[in-house]
Amino acid sequence: MRVLWLPLLLAACNPAQAVLRDPSAGDPFYGDSGAPTTTDTGTTPGDTNPPAPQPDFNQWHGQRTFEFDDIFGTACTDSVDETGTNVTESADYAGALDACPDCDDIYEVTNDPDHVCEDATGGRGIPVANPVVRGIERIGETEIRLYSLQYDQWRQTWQAEELATGPLDGFEFTYEYDGTAGFNTSYHVTGYVDFQ
Repeated sequence: MRVLWLPLLLAACNPAQAVLRDPSAGDPFYGDSGAPTTTDTGTTPGDTNPPAPQPDFNQWHGQRTFEFDDIFGTACTDSVDETGTNVTESADYAGALDACPDCDDIYEVTNDPDHVCEDATGGRGIPVANPVVRGIERIGETEIRLYSLQYDQWRQTWQAEELATGPLDGFEFTYEYDGTAGFNTSYHVTGYVDFQ
């Protein structure tokens, strides 16, 4: 009896015999396949082109520049900085999304300052609606269509107006459109949003 137990005891203590262990026994070093587990880095060995970072559509960081040719006989160019939050999932903006069925995202955007061209108007300035609601439709990966969304208090409904379509280059969306202010004053807008 002693002779039979001795070789079994030595085999169990021999480090070289450890590879005979059943990998399905829950050894943390071995996965279900019995092969050593590795950490997935998302790239393959020798991969020199990892996936490019994608735009973050959760926040709105941008700027609009207004160009007026004639305000009381004076030209004016002035800008507002814009910051906003994606409110697509908010119940408060469900009507805005209904009014813009092609919109992928809805934002509430704050402008700073909320007046432009104060010098050209004797210090009064031209008011900029604040906050504004914007919608975007993502067209593929390289283009965005921009919408203005407004709540009509009289009709108690949301209305959508297409403002522009422009390129999305990496993280930056650029656009331009024309509009009118009070007293039939026309203006041109160039803008950008950085979705980084």
